[in-house]
Amino acid sequence: MNRSSTTLAAIVLSFAAAGSAFADGDVYSGPQGAAPVSTLTRAQVQAQAKGQGVVTEEQLNQSPTVSSTRSRADVRAETLQAIARHELAGNDIELTLRRL
Repeated sequence: MNRSSTTLAAIVLSFAAAGSAFADGDVYSGPQGAAPVSTLTRAQVQAQAKGQGVVTEEQLNQSPTVSSTRSRADVRAETLQAIARHELAGNDIELTLRRL
């Protein structure tokens, strides 16, 4: 065997040894293929979550009703006045004008 063949064989063997070393460590130590068993029912878990202040998906999907007492024209006029008085600067003006 020449030197490059020996080096290549050593590299291959080291990768094989490293791969088998990582294969031994199980994350879940229960029976293979078995899911963890819970002692609580679904209703009990949900009640427990409510007691801890956990937000449900249904609550996340609810959007509050928003209403305004000002008309779009009033807001637009006030914004244009603020621009004229130089109360808005730089990117604020560009972003505001795009929305108007």
